[in-house]
Amino acid sequence: MARPSDPGGAQRRGRPRDPRVEPRIKRAALEQLAEGGLANLSVDRVCGAAGVPRSTFYRRWPSITDLLLDAFDEAARLDLPPETGDLLSDLVAYAMRVAALFADPVFGACMAALSVEARRRPEMRRRLIDDLAERRAHNRRLFERAAARGEPRPDISPDLLLDVINGLALTYGGTGHRPSPEDYELVLRRLLGRGG
Repeated sequence: MARPSDPGGAQRRGRPRDPRVEPRIKRAALEQLAEGGLANLSVDRVCGAAGVPRSTFYRRWPSITDLLLDAFDEAARLDLPPETGDLLSDLVAYAMRVAALFADPVFGACMAALSVEARRRPEMRRRLIDDLAERRAHNRRLFERAAARGEPRPDISPDLLLDVINGLALTYGGTGHRPSPEDYELVLRRLLGRGG
């Protein structure tokens, strides 16, 4: 379900694309999905919410599913926090970004809807898994940065630590309570074997 290549490329004539249009369409798609679910989602609804014609949509995506998966993946890609000089502090700072993302009601609703739909659509499940793998590789740079500083490698899988961060954010999101830096530090400190 990758976005099709643009055969026109740099030789396309006419006005250059407005860089604000794609983000607007992506956000509209996520908001429409969160509001009405997949059953009520359509190209017309998304274009109406974004204030663009259908032709603008189809120049970028072949289907509403491709748009949704692109939009969700982009929303889920978090910048790593600046280095603090300490892996635990870096992880807590990153965890707070994850907690804020999962607390976003639009993102949370979209994550739930896409997870359910992926159970009956193998091609969507594969795309979601592939996108997650790419994001996970990016997020592992937290540990690579720590190793480059000379910090000892943790005696626990980096993927497990990242799963714990996501899991706490997801669990707390269901209760309406966002985990605090102290919550994350308590759990991560113990998992890293630093006591506390």
